[in-house]
Amino acid sequence: LQENPVFIGREIGGADNRRASMDLAEVLVYPRVLTEEERDQLHTTLAGRYGKVLAVNGNVVPSVALLKPVAGSEWELDQSVSIEASAEDSDGSIVLVELLASGQVMASWTQAPYTFETTMLPLGELNLVVRATDNLGGVSVSDPTQITVRLPATVVPMQLIGVLDYSDSFTVGPAGAPTAENPRPSGMYNDDSFDAYTIENAFGNPPVKWAPTANFSFNLPSNSTGTAITLGASGNPGADTGLAQSGGGDFNIAYGLRESYVVEVDAILPLDRLDIGTYPAPGDGIGVAGGLTVFFRRDNDSNPSIGVYNGSIETGVVRADGTPVRTGVNDNNWHRFAVHFDRAGGRLGFYIDGIFKGDVDLTTFADGTYQEFSNGAVGVGGAGFNGTHAQWFDNFAVGAPTLVGVADYSDTFTVGAAGAPTAENPRPNGMYNNDAFNGYNIENSHGKPAVRWTPTANFSFNVPSNTTGPDITVAAMGNPGAETGIAQSGGGDFNIAYGLRNSYVVEVDAILPLDRLDIGSYAAPGDGISAANSLTVFLRRDGISDTGIGLFNGSAETALLSSDEIPATTGVADNHWHRFSVHFDRAGGWLAVFVDGELRGIADLTTFADGAYAGYANGAVGVGGAGFNGTHAQWFDNFVVGQPGPGALPVEPALPLAVFTLVLLDEGQLIIEWTGAAQLESAPSIEGPWAPVVEATSPYAVEPEGSMTVYRLVQ
Repeated sequence: LQENPVFIGREIGGADNRRASMDLAEVLVYPRVLTEEERDQLHTTLAGRYGKVLAVNGNVVPSVALLKPVAGSEWELDQSVSIEASAEDSDGSIVLVELLASGQVMASWTQAPYTFETTMLPLGELNLVVRATDNLGGVSVSDPTQITVRLPATVVPMQLIGVLDYSDSFTVGPAGAPTAENPRPSGMYNDDSFDAYTIENAFGNPPVKWAPTANFSFNLPSNSTGTAITLGASGNPGADTGLAQSGGGDFNIAYGLRESYVVEVDAILPLDRLDIGTYPAPGDGIGVAGGLTVFFRRDNDSNPSIGVYNGSIETGVVRADGTPVRTGVNDNNWHRFAVHFDRAGGRLGFYIDGIFKGDVDLTTFADGTYQEFSNGAVGVGGAGFNGTHAQWFDNFAVGAPTLVGVADYSDTFTVGAAGAPTAENPRPNGMYNNDAFNGYNIENSHGKPAVRWTPTANFSFNVPSNTTGPDITVAAMGNPGAETGIAQSGGGDFNIAYGLRNSYVVEVDAILPLDRLDIGSYAAPGDGISAANSLTVFLRRDGISDTGIGLFNGSAETALLSSDEIPATTGVADNHWHRFSVHFDRAGGWLAVFVDGELRGIADLTTFADGAYAGYANGAVGVGGAGFNGTHAQWFDNFVVGQPGPGALPVEPALPLAVFTLVLLDEGQLIIEWTGAAQLESAPSIEGPWAPVVEATSPYAVEPEGSMTVYRLVQ
């Protein structure tokens, strides 16, 4: 036992009080004397970590360099990257070559050639180095090569929560003792004297407070006990006012509000794992019966990158081909982690940085082991605190999953001052069938090609005070999204060019007219509900027709059925605003209808009405309706169409299985043919490495060659 002070530094002349000043990168203290083998291993590790050359007993260390990729190159996430390194030893042999990405070992070789293909590089700016070890233990490290792994330009982070129930940005105040004015001071540890654990925003729900299952503290980065990630902690745009740092363990809040909900949080992945979970009661830990926790880990971890835990057993999440689903995270930077818990639907969805990573059907996943879980509390936490890494969290939120995750087009139908349309005021109050100054241009294209509304009948812009439907003026004024204006159609429909996706959600705020509201998908803008290849959903007030929600294909209407096989209804019988949404899935061959975010009916169009509604186009989408009689107008607000979010069913349509055939011609040529969505990949052997066959489409011809090549189809 060391009882005397331990001095760090270089002694000058043997006096403890005279020491050379120096910068320290890392201090390691052990409870015993290390063996020679352990010291050699430690020297090798530290040399690699800090890019230093390690000479052993006069040994000439190897020369090593990274040849590919080149410095400054950019790659898309999950894109195949070619790695090539060189290593030579003048007085011996090379026994090990390792590739490190930002300090994490990504690959290793024991003999040349030092090459491979990988899709496992994490997102962000990476410093790649190659570390070589010779037969005498000499180690050298190449100069760092910085590359960037970014999201594909076509990938837009998804919005996951449509209605917030609770949120907390973990705002931290100045250091000191907690007070009523400063209940969360920097450095506060396990202290709720002034209700610091009360969550910041309850959005009209019952107030709740954090219930820690272990240690719980609030710290600014400057007060961090995790010095290795202080810079990362400081780099989160949402953390300007403070961060929560847990010393280890989890913390959660009372919930129980919904059966389908998204829990998300910004975090820096700790050394072990990040936890996002749902439990019977606040204060429950991850080992409680009825709990369900999702574990997120760094990709270099030997455990599952994403795992599901029920208090006693963990199962890794894998793709259809058995390969593990990755987080794509191997750094000390901030990332957004989210889980969609759907108790009613029996499924989980996983998202990182707003990108869908995968989902599982809990009725079949691991033979149903994780199907039963409670929603009495939700929370976050993790493990991996070791004095140099803390657990950092920011911007916690839980709420209802949104139906549109990525908007393609949106319009709030903003109405300007009354008068003639002008370039400055293209949508004046009262404008009727007039597009003189492009008033029909949709407001937000979100980077997509600009489009405009094409009416099939009358079309006007009005504020409530200028309505031709006085019976609903008060209701029209009651829509929070309609503060600047509302679109009123005198009758008929209007739509915009689309064609961007095969699975898409169209939704709009509306007051149901006397007849019906229309939400439809068509071959071309300007097509009416009777056009060929059209599919329109009719939504009616309860009680005015035996068909509450119907599908119309241009000539015939059939009632949509609810989940219990009775005619579906909107559940609306008033003059108030409601949110109406339709999820069109042409690839999956189904359709779902939502009112105020609640699923009202779903149809498998391949069998519904003997397939009468299965064939429809997506060249245009729009809204409209009928029921204008001088006292009721048609009111619309907050139109949007885009990629389905987690609230839609499913998050992504299931891909049809790829069915392929092989044809071997007499001259040795191989023809690979397949149907369904799949990527052809090739490799020199069944062990890989696998690489996409660029631009391969069915049928694909393979010419005879001397070396063996293996092909596979991946979904």
